[in-house]
Amino acid sequence: MRCEQERSIAREAASGVDQLAANTIPLDEMMTCHHHTPMDQRRIQLRRAKQRQRERDRAAGFVLYQTKLPLHLARRLKAGLNNPGFRELFSKFLETELVDISDFPQLKQLCWNLRTEFLTRADAFSIYERNWRFIDQRALEPNERNFIDELVEELGSGMVNA
Repeated sequence: MRCEQERSIAREAASGVDQLAANTIPLDEMMTCHHHTPMDQRRIQLRRAKQRQRERDRAAGFVLYQTKLPLHLARRLKAGLNNPGFRELFSKFLETELVDISDFPQLKQLCWNLRTEFLTRADAFSIYERNWRFIDQRALEPNERNFIDELVEELGSGMVNA
């Protein structure tokens, strides 16, 4: 049977309260509870260490993101993430290939009905092309004009089919 301290931890964990932030039961108090076997004490110690690790990760700006991938891609991604050079290349790829809609005012207006903050370059070009008649070309900022020119050269073979 669990002692009152452990039940309190379980209740707060189930309710979503962050044990580390709440700091309700000091680790040394939990470790000295006479109801805990050495195995229980080790389990509690490991759980608290994991909570502290998650808190450090959050403070450093890291998040856990799970996604389903085909096995062959998951294996490659796992292998690549162990290589620091891969992380840099992957980051550059995401920065290049995914466009932040809020960086381009005209694109942002065209995407008023989308619930995403990023688009692929191909999707951005497609939206510009389909909605060219709604773009106020006089109001285009230089960075957005340059971006459109890049997309036209890269994806439109030098032409916008508007």
